Amino acid sequence: MAEEAMAGAMWRARAATGRLGHSGPGDGKLRALCADAARLGLWLGGATLEARKAEARARIAAEPGSSISRGLLLLKEGGPADEIERIVRHTLTGIDGRYDCADFWILPLIWAWRGHAGTGIGAELWAEVRRAILGFRYWLDEPGNDVMWFWSENHAFCFHVAQFLAGDTFPEEVFPNSGRTGAEHREAARARLGRWFASVEDHGLAEWNSSCYYPIDLLGLFTLEACSPDAALKARAKALIDSIFVMTALHSVDGMPVGSQGRVYEKELFAGPATELGAVAAVAFGGIWCPGHERAAALFAVSDYMPPAACEGLHRLGGHGRLEARYVQGLNRNAKLALWKSAAAQLSAVTGHRTGDPGHQQHVAEIQFAAHPLARTWISHPGELKVWGGGRPSYWMANGTVPRVCMDGNVAALVYDLGRHGHPVRFTHAFAPAELLDDCIEDGQWLFQRTGDGYAALWASAPLERLETGLYKGQEWRAHAAQAGWLMVAGSAATHGSFDDFRGAARALAPQFDAAGLRLGWQAGDASLAADFAGGLLRDGSPVPFAPLSITPHAGFDGAPLQAVEF
Repeated sequence: MAEEAMAGAMWRARAATGRLGHSGPGDGKLRALCADAARLGLWLGGATLEARKAEARARIAAEPGSSISRGLLLLKEGGPADEIERIVRHTLTGIDGRYDCADFWILPLIWAWRGHAGTGIGAELWAEVRRAILGFRYWLDEPGNDVMWFWSENHAFCFHVAQFLAGDTFPEEVFPNSGRTGAEHREAARARLGRWFASVEDHGLAEWNSSCYYPIDLLGLFTLEACSPDAALKARAKALIDSIFVMTALHSVDGMPVGSQGRVYEKELFAGPATELGAVAAVAFGGIWCPGHERAAALFAVSDYMPPAACEGLHRLGGHGRLEARYVQGLNRNAKLALWKSAAAQLSAVTGHRTGDPGHQQHVAEIQFAAHPLARTWISHPGELKVWGGGRPSYWMANGTVPRVCMDGNVAALVYDLGRHGHPVRFTHAFAPAELLDDCIEDGQWLFQRTGDGYAALWASAPLERLETGLYKGQEWRAHAAQAGWLMVAGSAATHGSFDDFRGAARALAPQFDAAGLRLGWQAGDASLAADFAGGLLRDGSPVPFAPLSITPHAGFDGAPLQAVEF
């Protein structure tokens, strides 16, 4: 029911703004859900950021939830004491027990103390908050035998922000777990934050475009920007928030973040807008609001932060037909990101990233349709055969073996060599949610998809096998080959005309795969392009270097040269 309500809400909002595509089976299904959507009100539609923030605050306050971000919002809004007390006690259990992700929870708790200590709830509970902040384990060099995870990009940052602000809050106190004063904690964390920011400012974020981890970064960034007494750290936090919002604007459709991601789980791939970054984007740009994903969105809604002015045009194209963008992220700038976007569909890929290596959680390429919040298509090499397994990579999330990925315009090419590491799964597969699409046509080695005005074409070098049984019956197509090539082509009515015209243009690419040479070639006008497993993208046999090698996104509308986005 929740997924159907999301779809209905999207139809209602798109109908109100005149952003509908051609009618078809999927559109009729959306129309039938309008009544449910109107009743549930799953849409943030305020005309201004302040209106959407106010709407989000009202929804978060009214909806059930135990996140301490909601507790902070209720303190600021003068919410009921018993509800705030329930949330605080729930939060203290996780912090005192040093559960995994306790570093996420302590950030809004410190913000709450700094801004509201002594108000809203009883003095005895505030004393418990104080004790918990002083007694927390803030880094690996402190005593502790617990399950907290310190190592990833987002966790490290959250721990450093928490340590900095906790030390600043109680500079003269001795923190019992470490035996250090608050001032000592503050200075240790100041140095750690300096190193973390320096790395990100040089390399970009390893967890690029992550719908699960950008919001965690934002927990720390919003808290630091709001509470930091250090003007330089406050400015660095603001600059990185700006950068995250620009990247989110680029890689989102109607308030829903999608595209290649440095770290993702299946729960995000199949959630559509029901992710924490989806809630943040709904506040920023308007869009579907899914209750229960408010941790970062609540901090955004209570903050004074405003995204850069460029974001709205990057998000909704400002009347242009298409947008292309390129930039780099990750350690040593090893994630080279390319984007092709129209109002109806977008293609996003990370190119040349860890080609041939065992995968982890990298989502390398996908096409998203704007006309339905759950309509997206991608290709992967299963990391395991358990459909609901917990592997990293899993059945749909990431790749057991990372392919060579190249992208030119609205075409992405993936070349797989599955025998490099003895991986037991010897097929690649495509996800295409046929029941949500207006058209899903299998034609030889091609699979053509349409939803509204958005188009996609997938081509496989091996015959496509449509699954007729199991959980993904009618939505999964396999290509059984140890060496395989795939093309992904995105388009729309505005950029390609009719769906038949688009199909003809896709076939004209005339893809050919050389399994022995691990090279997938196709035609682009008068040029011959190829994705070479060893050499990357080739044009008429010559290497095409990725450019620009800048962590600042460069974008251009309607074929104009790419320029650095100013923000």
